[in-house]
Parts: sequence; C-alpha cells; structure tokens
Amino acid sequence: MRLLSCLLYCLGRLMPDRRGAVAAFVAVGIVPLVGFVGLATDAARGYMVKSKLHQALDSAGLAGGRAMLEPDRDADIVQFFEANFPPGYMGAQVTGPTIDADESEGLLTLTATANVPTSFMQVLGFSDITVSAHTVVHRAVRGMELALIMDNTGSMRSGGKIQAMRDAAHDLVDILYGDDETVNDFWVALVPYAATVNIGGGRTAWLDAWDPADYLPPVWEASTSYTEDEFASYDGLPYQALTDNSGAQPDINPSDWQALAPITWKGCVEARPAPFDQNDALPSAQAFVHQYWSSTLGVYTPSTGDNDWDWANIDESNGAQNNGLGPNLGCGPAITPLSASKTVVKDAIDLMEPWHRGGTMANLGLAWGWRVLSPTWQGLWGGATPAELPLDYDTPLMDKVAVILTDGVNQWYDWPTGLPNNPDADYTAYGRVSEGRLGTTNGGAATTEINTRLLTVCNAMKSEGIIIFAITFQLNNTTTQDLYRSCATSPAHYFNSPSNDDLQDVFHEIGNELTNLRLAQ
Repeated sequence: MRLLSCLLYCLGRLMPDRRGAVAAFVAVGIVPLVGFVGLATDAARGYMVKSKLHQALDSAGLAGGRAMLEPDRDADIVQFFEANFPPGYMGAQVTGPTIDADESEGLLTLTATANVPTSFMQVLGFSDITVSAHTVVHRAVRGMELALIMDNTGSMRSGGKIQAMRDAAHDLVDILYGDDETVNDFWVALVPYAATVNIGGGRTAWLDAWDPADYLPPVWEASTSYTEDEFASYDGLPYQALTDNSGAQPDINPSDWQALAPITWKGCVEARPAPFDQNDALPSAQAFVHQYWSSTLGVYTPSTGDNDWDWANIDESNGAQNNGLGPNLGCGPAITPLSASKTVVKDAIDLMEPWHRGGTMANLGLAWGWRVLSPTWQGLWGGATPAELPLDYDTPLMDKVAVILTDGVNQWYDWPTGLPNNPDADYTAYGRVSEGRLGTTNGGAATTEINTRLLTVCNAMKSEGIIIFAITFQLNNTTTQDLYRSCATSPAHYFNSPSNDDLQDVFHEIGNELTNLRLAQ
C-alpha cells in the first residue's frame, strides 16, 4: 500500500508536465499501477467469495451431519449449500461441493472451489482467480441416558401400529448407535406399559408381603368330599357361590384342578398410593404390591362365561388377546433397564406386543421411565446396568432423555363379555374403578385424575432437567394431545403422528435432534 501511495503521489506531480519524456514515463507506469489497484480490488472480491464458500460449507456440513445415515443426506447438503451460496454470487463459478463421508467414524468432509472473474487484473493477464474451502463435521452422540416409554396396550394391534412403533424405534436406535454395538457414555432403557408395568419377575425384594403361594392353583383330590367352607378357604376365592343351599359338594370335576400347571408372578405391580405413584421414591420408602388379577368365578351372575376367568381356564398368552385368562392378565414385557448394548435394546424392542384388557395408564409408564433414569435408583437395577447408573443429574456433558408414546387416552377398559350386568371395568394397577383408589368411582373422573397425575410426573421430571419428547400416535383426542404437549419439554418436543409413516419421520427427527454436532476443522 505504501508503494501504491508513492506511485499515486509521483503520478500526481507528473501529470501537469506535458514533455514527451514525462508522458512516456506515465504510460509505462500506468500499467503496474492499474495492476496493483486491480490486485487489491480483485483480491478483496476473492476473499469475500472464499468466506462465503466457507459459510455455505459449514451450514451444509451441519445439515448433512444431522442426516448422516439418511438416504437424502447428500441432497440436503446441496440444498443447504446453495441456500447459503446463491448461484452467481460475485460472478463466481462454483465446483462442488464434493462429499466424502465416513459413516463408521461419523466424519463428513466437504470441499468446494470457485473461479472468480477479475476486473483490473486482466491487464496483467489474469482473467480469473480460484479460491477453495473445505470443512469437516464430526457427528457424535452426546453422553446420554435415554428411556423409551412405549404404549403396549391392546389398541396397538390395529392398523399395524405395533409394528410401525417397533420399526420407528429401531430406526432411532440405528441413528444413535450407527454401526457400533456400543457408544461411549450412551445407555438406553425400554419401558413398555399398558394398564400396569412389568418390573421383572425376579424383583420380589421390591414387594410388600410377597407370597409365591398367591399364584398357585388349588389342587383337589378326586376321592375327597369337600364342605362348602373348604371350597371357600383357598386364598379367599368365592367357591361357595357354586354350592347349593344344602352345602353339598359343588358340581365341579376335581380332575380339572389337578391338571393345572403352576402359575408364577410375571412381574407387573400395582400403583403405589399417592404421592408415591407420582415420584421416584425407593421401595424402601414405599414398597410395591404385586398385581394379582383374582378369579371372579361365581362373583357375578352365575351363568356360563359371566366372569373374568376361573382357575380351570388359564391362558395368559399374548395370542389370547381379549380372551386371556389368569392372574397375570394384561401384563406385558418387562422393563429393560439402562443398557449400553445396541443388541439388547433392539431385542427388547422386538419383544413389544399389544397386551389386551385393563386399559391405558401412561402415568405409570412415565413414572417407571423416571425411575430408570433417576440417580435415586442408582445401583438398584442390577444385571447389565452398571452400579454407577443412573448417573447424577448434574453429571457434566450428560443428558437424561425420555421419549413417551401413546395411541390412546388414559382410561379403564371393560371387556363386554367379562362382567355382564355390572358397570365396573377391568382390573388395572389401580384395581377396578369401583374400588375408588383414585378418590372416585366414576370412570370419567378417574381418567381426569390419571391425566393430572401424568402431568405431575412430567413436571417433576422436567424440574430435574430430564428432556421429555412426547408423541401421540394416530390419536385425534384434543384433550390428550394438549396433555402430551404440556408434558413435553417444549411445544417443539411434542409430535402428533397421524400415520405409520409419519411416526417413522418423527423418530428420525428425534434421533437427529439427539445428535451433537461440532465442526472438527
């Protein structure tokens, strides 16, 4: 710049001199002068183009990193690049961006070049200048404990919803794990729920007054004559309703009872009394009670089929659907506590099935989702879950995230052929509506109370910094939509998915949201 100033000063003094020698000197000097001016001007334009090129590549790289495993990744990259480097900018002709992706390492490298036409430098024989830029994006999953709280109620059987949910959950796991079996500082839990939650049949230490004999069927001896009182004595089951007024032996074939296979507790628990059904208190503060759907043989209208089930007819398989029978009726798959293994999580997703009867108690699913993330429960889950998990809430560079999905309103269900001429509903973790455990015997009022308790759990979790994504699936009930929108961390964390395909898109969006991207170079 000093040289340029000197030349301009000299030319300024020489311009008034009209002698030939001076004119020749000016003619010779004007060429390098224009070259220097052009160099400064064109270099500035090249710098602006290079800066814009970097900005466009950074934006495109971040967009591509979020969609690293998506089929439309490269299209997204080009779209974001062109949006940030519009065609014709400064007259530049752009080559690229070229895309080099290493999915296994989570690295995405983008490069681009631009030829910028010169203005003044053409007098020196330079018609254009070339600038280039590149960026490297490293896609990494932030340290996280993630709980997937999934609706396993009977209504998920219709319209292929259960399979759509399994497929979407698999996609989410694939996005977060990539091709790896484990990821540093990343654990996932799965909490299926219906009208109750299965904590695992081996967790009897968390129960109050546990007696394995509760699940053993009565055994009658074929040659023995029984009195009415003896028939009524087994675990309080009301067999006396089957006798006549004379006290004669009921009309029942003892061999039917002898053939029964032993029944064991599957792992479902009842709701603890308030406020313990809405908090993360340990079993030592308030123990759980094993859920036991007792036989109603003879309780209601004494005619064929007028009861939920009896000991002579037990079928607790998923295939029995609404016709299922037994003390574990409606009890779905067990919780999978925090696991680092992608295979373990995927296997648990595959075990999800629609479990009929009882209804929907999403508040209890969310409460157990909290307990698998709460440091209060640190070291209690055992198995493959490390003793130091769940981590403290304020652990640096770690997030706790819950994703809850439902396809229905919170409610009791009443199987039409179960209890005829009776207004009561099926048995749930809160018993039957008629028991009034929620402070009311009205079904609608009971549902309102369940919704209130769900929101209480949501707010308690959010106050601890847990991020909540809430999804309503093929659900048009605006009250429930508003409930889940309020439950989510923010309105942007709530999704309504009206179709199976939409659900997959929702899980993709959540998966991409849960990735932490940083510019590596």
